[in-house]
Amino acid sequence: MRWAIFVFAATLLVPSIAWAQADGAARAQVLFDEAVAESRAGKYATACPKFAASQRLDPKTSTLLNLASCYELNGQTASAWAAFKEAEAFATKRGRADWAERAANAVKELEPKLVRITVHVPSAVAIPQLHVELDGSELQSAEWNHALPVDPGEHRVAWSAPGFASKTDNVKVAASSVELTLTVLDPVPNIVSSSPSSPASSPLPTPAPFWTTGRVVGAVLAGTGAVSLVAGSAFGLSAKSKYDEAEGLCGVYSGSPRTCLPNTSAEAVAAREDASSRATVSTVFFVAGGALIAGGAVLFAISSPSSSRRVAIVPTGTGLVAAGRW
Repeated sequence: MRWAIFVFAATLLVPSIAWAQADGAARAQVLFDEAVAESRAGKYATACPKFAASQRLDPKTSTLLNLASCYELNGQTASAWAAFKEAEAFATKRGRADWAERAANAVKELEPKLVRITVHVPSAVAIPQLHVELDGSELQSAEWNHALPVDPGEHRVAWSAPGFASKTDNVKVAASSVELTLTVLDPVPNIVSSSPSSPASSPLPTPAPFWTTGRVVGAVLAGTGAVSLVAGSAFGLSAKSKYDEAEGLCGVYSGSPRTCLPNTSAEAVAAREDASSRATVSTVFFVAGGALIAGGAVLFAISSPSSSRRVAIVPTGTGLVAAGRW
């Protein structure tokens, strides 16, 4: 009966002009023809993947029937059983009662031959976020503890959960069904599992240092400004002393060195000029000191340990400017 399905489906899938114009359908036809040829030669291991690829490119009930028959001839009973069930649904939907009947009969014949794997997950180990995979495909929790049809041969069952060591079981299924049970999950060393009642411990963050770069620069600027104020005061006192000296040299003609006595006028003028120079230096020191103290204070205040702002004190032609990004 299986060989009849091959021949019957092949005669109905002769490519038409419409298929030749469709790239997917044309590729599907090429794969189908190669699969039919390899199946007739008994090369089912290479024919079945080509039938499957042809079905993906251009789904047809007849291709699906050939794929199911190929799986059965290749010993893949579970794959054949599933493909025949799908073909039955396809044929029924498309009004092909004869094909649906053939597929249904094939399903009934294959069911007693199926081998199964049962993956048991006891409630004691069914923790949240437990993942169970069968041959690389994750099993839903509804599939746990149920006998699942599989093709005869080697199969891999993998178990994993956060905070626990992964476990893998390789099992060979031949003529009888197999049951696997997850008995225990081993915690990964040095990893503490977290739960609402006992939250996982995490290292406390290292507190940021109080003396950030910005605060250090701000303190240095303010200190320099204070020194500048002291120097300005010293020069101011010196200038006052020189002014007093110039007045003393003028004697009774106090008020301006130009009205001093002839024999003291030159000395008085020199003292007054010296006093003026010292007063200018004092003023510069006072202005610079005030600007440095103000800039340093601002920089210190805004340079908190957690701040992401960037600030710099930039000299200009008339003073200092605090520039940066907030």
